[in-house]
Parts: sequence; structure tokens; C-alpha cells
Amino acid sequence: AICSGFDFPDEYCPLADEEYKLERLHRKPGTTPYAPNLPTYEDVDNALKLEKLDTPPFNETSRHSFRNSLEGFLSPDGVTLKRSLHNLVHIYLGGTMSQIPISSNDPIFILHHSFIDKIFETWIAKYNKSPDDFPENNLMGQGPNDCATPYFPCYKNKDLIYSSTKFGYKFSSFLRKPPMGRRNYQ
Repeated sequence: AICSGFDFPDEYCPLADEEYKLERLHRKPGTTPYAPNLPTYEDVDNALKLEKLDTPPFNETSRHSFRNSLEGFLSPDGVTLKRSLHNLVHIYLGGTMSQIPISSNDPIFILHHSFIDKIFETWIAKYNKSPDDFPENNLMGQGPNDCATPYFPCYKNKDLIYSSTKFGYKFSSFLRKPPMGRRNYQ
């Protein structure tokens, strides 16, 4: 978590009453007009239908890209460019979670990112993916053999396409159908 009056007092801790003190946690769920709801079970299922990890041009405009859909730049339909999944949760919650430099200060951050990892794990298992499936590209920092930040020593991007068991943990079963009366992941 970053909150420091040392470098950027107005950017990181605008509401802290003392320098170096963490500001209060803020949330404004559902108040952003273009993010009025959380992703649905159907959104996750649709994203899991995208078999290719990524497609050219290997950025936020890539279509039919599981990475782009999971990250939340692409609708789970694989075609429409709009905020979804990962990004939609940050935007929907608003406040601290919607500010990139300090979003990790919100305790929901770790739960949210763990769930994104669980979806990624489900995709890996569904299509039996491995590091060999990482697409070749020459975008700096995005190639299969480039180091994934912030890992030291270097983990190559492609080396992260393994089951979680290779990294020493295992996710619980993936709930396939929502409980009665609930459509959103909450």
C-alpha cells in the first residue's frame, strides 16, 4: 500500500490530517454512471469461452483476447471494447479502489485480485494451457520471455501460465451457477 506525504501529498493522501498518515478508506459503490453494476456470472462464463490468451495488437484494443477480457478492457463477448470484469470492479467500488496509486490500500483489493487469479486458473485448466501458449509479440515488457514486474528474480511472462499448484497453493472449486436470486459476483 502506498500513501506518502513525502513525494505526492496531494496525490496519495489528500484527506490525511498529518503527513505520512494513511487517509481514510473511501468507497462509493455504484455511483459511477458507466459502471452501475458488478460483473455477472454470465460475464465470467462468457470470458472463459475465449480460448486465445491474447491477440494482436496485444494491447487494450485486442479483440477475442481472454487477457483483455479478464483485465477488463474488452466485454466478455470478445468483441465490444468496454470496461468489464477486473476494471469494472475497481470502477464500480469507486473511492480508494478506483485510484490506481492507492487501490491496494482497500482490503477488498486482495480479495478482488485473488478472484481474478481464480478465473485465470479456471481458464488455464479449461484449455489445458501452458507457457508454450503465450503468443509471440515484440511489445516491450509484453513478450513471452520478458520479465513480469514486479517479480525478482525474473519470472518470464510465459512462466505465469501454470496451475496455482506449481506456485504452492490451490483454489477452491469454481461456483458454476449463482445462488437463487443473485446475478452478480458479490
